[in-house]
Amino acid sequence: MGCGGSVCGGFVPIDQSTCPRHTSSAQIHRRRKRMNGTALAVMVVALSIVWGGLILSIIHLTKNPDIDMDKVPSDH
Repeated sequence: MGCGGSVCGGFVPIDQSTCPRHTSSAQIHRRRKRMNGTALAVMVVALSIVWGGLILSIIHLTKNPDIDMDKVPSDH
């Protein structure tokens, strides 16, 4: 029947399993979905783009520095 609404701040559920306050962690865990293949592929592509861009920028900066190392002032 539900919890009556006043206990859950006006939310009137159809049954106890849909009430957010009276749902056990085991019930929530059973309802969770795992990542499917498409989500995993998108994540791998996105991470590859981010880390690949970082690696390529580091390689580019080591080969083409902004200031020539002979012109860098020495403080010591």
